[in-house]
Amino acid sequence: MSSWSKDLTKRLKRVFFIRKARDLSEDERDTCERYGEQVIATMLAGGFLPDFDDLRSIYRDERSRQHARDWLTERADYQSRHNRWVESRDLSLELVVIALIGWEIHLSYKQDQQQSDNFQKQQRQQTDNFEKQQAVLTNMLTTSQATATTLGTLQSTTKDMSDALQKQLGLFYDVSVLPLYDQAANRLTIDNTGRTSIVLYAMGSESLGVPPVFQVGEGRTVSPGTGYGWNISPFEKYTFEKIPKGANAFVPYEIYLKNEKQEEFVLHCKFGVAWVNDAFKITSQLVSVSRSVGAASFSRRKTLLAHREQPTESPYTRATSYQSAPQ
Repeated sequence: MSSWSKDLTKRLKRVFFIRKARDLSEDERDTCERYGEQVIATMLAGGFLPDFDDLRSIYRDERSRQHARDWLTERADYQSRHNRWVESRDLSLELVVIALIGWEIHLSYKQDQQQSDNFQKQQRQQTDNFEKQQAVLTNMLTTSQATATTLGTLQSTTKDMSDALQKQLGLFYDVSVLPLYDQAANRLTIDNTGRTSIVLYAMGSESLGVPPVFQVGEGRTVSPGTGYGWNISPFEKYTFEKIPKGANAFVPYEIYLKNEKQEEFVLHCKFGVAWVNDAFKITSQLVSVSRSVGAASFSRRKTLLAHREQPTESPYTRATSYQSAPQ
């Protein structure tokens, strides 16, 4: 075997094998481990006599000194193995760290590449979304214009419908009455022939200065299809009885009322008086229905009727509103 192979074999043995101090006794090993490698090496190399008995027993005996040298060789092999293990560990850790750094660099590169791809993808998606939004906004603008046109038409139609509805509703609140006079009972009845309830307040003749025949503070409600009547003897006292025998005349009178919408109306009516065979015959007719000129006028006229004094002269002699009745 060549010298270099022997040297290589020796080196490999040192790497993998420990040269044990096999002949070292337990006492000698305990003494060597007690004082350590530096003290044993100094004692053997320096050639001085130690002060302690256990060391002197090793130093004075040549065989013990050889055992001590074998122990130092064993300890050197252990230290060498430990150092090699530490170096291998450090090298492995450094390689792992280098590998991790390289992997992190690789991941960072891939992340940058992915971020770039994602950014480009987002840019394309935003462009597509913007174009779609533009199309949607254009459609919304077109739809809004069509909606505005439709709303304008609908508003006009709604206004026309509202006006027509108001007219139709107005028909429900129009006052339609029929005054009926029963001469045998001397009773005037107002029949409500309309579609709204009415409230009767008073009856009198403002033009003739005749006080009211009746007056109700809160009014008298008359539902559609019904009527309300009252005796007009007081009215007859101031009008009919003062018409000269053989004369024919019209006697005007007014009735104050409201509909369900609290709109105020005045019924302008006339009694037709005609003498027949020494007795006069009376009929009633409605002339017109007019709206009162405001609540103040309505209340004022009722108040005037309520507080008017009895006429001092015959209405026939002063009533310019009287007209000759047909024979």
